[in-house]
Amino acid sequence: MSDIKVAIVYETVFPEFKGGVERWFQYLASELVPEGFDVFYLNTNEVAEIREKVTFVDVGKTKYSFHLTGKRTIRGTLSYALALFRYLLKNDFDFLYMSSFPFLHIWAAKLVRVFKRKKFKIVVEWFEFPSFKFWNREFGLKKGWAGYAIQEFTARLSDVNVTYLESTQSQLSKRNSKGKTLLKLPGICPTISDNTPIYNNSDSVDLCQIGRLIPDKNPLISLDLVNELIRHGWKGRFTFIGSGPMKEELLKRISELNLQTRVFFLENPDDKSKNLILQNSVALVHPSIREGYGLVIIEAAALGVPAILIRGEDNKSTELGISPSLIAESGDVSTLAACVFEAIRNQLTLSEECLRWITEVSPKMSAAVSISEIANFMRMIKEEA
Repeated sequence: MSDIKVAIVYETVFPEFKGGVERWFQYLASELVPEGFDVFYLNTNEVAEIREKVTFVDVGKTKYSFHLTGKRTIRGTLSYALALFRYLLKNDFDFLYMSSFPFLHIWAAKLVRVFKRKKFKIVVEWFEFPSFKFWNREFGLKKGWAGYAIQEFTARLSDVNVTYLESTQSQLSKRNSKGKTLLKLPGICPTISDNTPIYNNSDSVDLCQIGRLIPDKNPLISLDLVNELIRHGWKGRFTFIGSGPMKEELLKRISELNLQTRVFFLENPDDKSKNLILQNSVALVHPSIREGYGLVIIEAAALGVPAILIRGEDNKSTELGISPSLIAESGDVSTLAACVFEAIRNQLTLSEECLRWITEVSPKMSAAVSISEIANFMRMIKEEA
């Protein structure tokens, strides 16, 4: 066993719960093991076993767990923080490597350190720092102010803040108190295999959207987009890949627009099934209004498939710069439709542009390099302690 114990702290686990952060944290945990760390993954996803020498721990069963309810609630967030607090009171680690959201679990970790008088380090990863405009839009003025204020204080609680993009680094640097480390890492781009199958269906006009069916991902606008495209003669299929609490609302809207023969769902697919749909799509439609990094955009680009995005202060995926001609300046359906027809007209050029980005840019944003830097940083801190 290593003399350095690291706990990866996140509610959900890949592949039980499919998302960009889950995929990244799974990779991070498994790759820290060969770096010489004793790694635990604290979750509420009911996963309690050893995988790839990582010890997964279910810190507390609760009917309010995020993976069960399908959406975050105040009660669920409090339940998660309390379960983590109780577990950390009884178990010691050298480092807690935590997601920034949903905030209160970081406060729980800080309280444990005060009560136990332990000197473990709290490392918090920030993919984004949502604007007050986002909080106000999602929760209204009063709750929005409360959420934004908690976010502000949380950014000051950790020992180390980790980020990947310059915009987030700039936001966090303004909130980095004396003695706190702000660590900007290269990125979380996976290593792309040379034999990865790429987009090769020049006759396809199909589209897909990948992600949880939640308001942030804006799936309803995709249905309006499909309706607009059909009015202009589009003959393709649209597939939602993923699940979430908005599915019933989407089904109702599909019925209202009479899109039952044009819109389909693929819930909880394995990577092979997901990639098959993606490879045969002319573009990935990703109208998210809030995106911390955009791992799915990179995965699509590795298959030669461009993504249609909406530019916005809280959408960090546009900063990757993969297919700039398909970034819409607004979420207006006519603007998004124009992007779709642009993708159809220039399939080969856009596909080559994606693969060029994967070859030339993604190695500079390597997940493997980021993990090496994280490991070296933790070793250095441990030696200095």
